[in-house]
Amino acid sequence: MVQNGSITAFKNLFADNLPGLLVLCNLAGSQSRNCHLGHQIVDNDIEEFDRLIRSWASVDGVAMRVKGQEWLAISKSDICSLSETLSQYRKQQEIEVGWRSIGRKDGLTKINESSIKVTITRAARCLYTVAKVDDDQRLIDELFNNCYGFPPDKPIELSAILNSERLTWRSVSRYPSESPYSCLFCLGDKFDWYDGDSSVYSGTGICKKCGAEIDITAIP
Repeated sequence: MVQNGSITAFKNLFADNLPGLLVLCNLAGSQSRNCHLGHQIVDNDIEEFDRLIRSWASVDGVAMRVKGQEWLAISKSDICSLSETLSQYRKQQEIEVGWRSIGRKDGLTKINESSIKVTITRAARCLYTVAKVDDDQRLIDELFNNCYGFPPDKPIELSAILNSERLTWRSVSRYPSESPYSCLFCLGDKFDWYDGDSSVYSGTGICKKCGAEIDITAIP
């Protein structure tokens, strides 16, 4: 696991707060929220969760944001109050998602698009274990190594996820069934891409079959 100053600082406080509930949280689906809602919304998400998890741990423990969207906490508070914290953070809203494809060839332009109304969910993933007086800092590393591949919204005990099948969770309920990645002139599906970013729908390239240029962008 890659160390940083915040993780080291938390480890230095770890022994002073034992025994307790050791928790690692991260924001699930933030990349999708960034693509569809913008970085300012995700920044607000980070600020709100930071406030919530610090409030949960403040009475008899400590919580620290240790990476961009990850928090470590240790507290003598119970699982029920941690579940309530995750529920307070959860939020759903309806948005429009889709794509627009513009094809150009020999002075002709063709346009195709598809969009649907969907639900996008804001949620936090949470892995925990009960840390005893004689536990050491390696327990923190074990949380980091396993905090993935399980649904958000409720605390999951570390032993329950070890050696289990990991699942994919998506913050966006669905996308249009029709794919934009076909040529509007010849229906070819192979392109030489020369532009685009990490968005769900993004790319500019040349069709390998007929030479048409295709430009794909997200809606809205």
